[in-house]
Amino acid sequence: MAFVYDLFRIKRRAFRAGRIVTFIDDILYWIIVAILIFAVIYISNEGEIRGYIVLGILIGAILYILLLSRIVVGSALFVLRVLRAVLIRIWMVVTWPIRLLFRILAKPAAFLARLVRKALRKAGKAGKHRIGRIKMWTRILRNFRRKI
Repeated sequence: MAFVYDLFRIKRRAFRAGRIVTFIDDILYWIIVAILIFAVIYISNEGEIRGYIVLGILIGAILYILLLSRIVVGSALFVLRVLRAVLIRIWMVVTWPIRLLFRILAKPAAFLARLVRKALRKAGKAGKHRIGRIKMWTRILRNFRRKI
């Protein structure tokens, strides 16, 4: 029971989660533990629950928590941290050519972006001027039609 709980503790420390996920984890933990205890009692004692079984489970859980829990959680978190660091290094090596390409192309792309921005500004000014002329001719034609 305590080892299964340590697995959930390791998951919680490695991957931060909110209250709802923690609540679901707790319910899942109790379902798993209930199934495990039922299976052990069914196999070993033909389903009869006796006082020494409950006492044994309780003493076993307390001893595990006092003696082994810190070691298990600490070593598992250490392994996860090392694994994360190794995966990050591998990712950096694999993506290095792509990052290098982006660095090389960054200056020409910035230059082209400035040129496009200037062209769009000029086009926008010219377009506004043309739209103004179109509106002017629309008014002239409308007034001309009214006079006829």
